[in-house]
Amino acid sequence: MIIAPLVEMEQIELAHASQASKDVSSVQANSPIHIHVKKDNTVFLNKELVSLVDLPTLLLRQKQAFPDASPQLFHDQSAYFGTYQQVKNAAEEAGFAKMDVILNPS
Repeated sequence: MIIAPLVEMEQIELAHASQASKDVSSVQANSPIHIHVKKDNTVFLNKELVSLVDLPTLLLRQKQAFPDASPQLFHDQSAYFGTYQQVKNAAEEAGFAKMDVILNPS
């Protein structure tokens, strides 16, 4: 008998191509909460360098200040996926139901 560890699976809803171009400009203009992950995996919240340890608390403050906002994540393509996962977990811990991931076209 093979016993495998439990794996957490997440499904992500993708935008339809025709809607994606319409939604991009409105998404970029709507949120007061910006998270930038640089290629060296440093994290900035609203242009201030923050640690991943402090991010859940800082995002909770943002959630309290802007209860209807969704954070926007600008994640450098060279940064680690694990950093993305930590940022996503911090947003969930702070009570956000969704997060916009903003991608730069190549």
